[in-house]
Amino acid sequence: MPVLDSLWRMTGNNITINRLHLEPSNFNLLIGGKSSTELEIINFKNRLSQNNYFESIILPLSQIIREGDEVGFQMSVKIREKS
Repeated sequence: MPVLDSLWRMTGNNITINRLHLEPSNFNLLIGGKSSTELEIINFKNRLSQNNYFESIILPLSQIIREGDEVGFQMSVKIREKS
């Protein structure tokens, strides 16, 4: 599936995704994961926003949470519908 392949490629070496949930009715994808730094999470969000498969990336600051040596995050992304 090209959308998921693209998502995995954009994680790079510093992002681990541990939760994906797709709302099929509106193509919203909820992503939960972790990284070693907040900056890596923001860079991941920026890579998603530059990709043609995704739009409306929402990463609330309240969903970036330090957990010991790691930083957890949750974001929502809308998968673009083919036109």
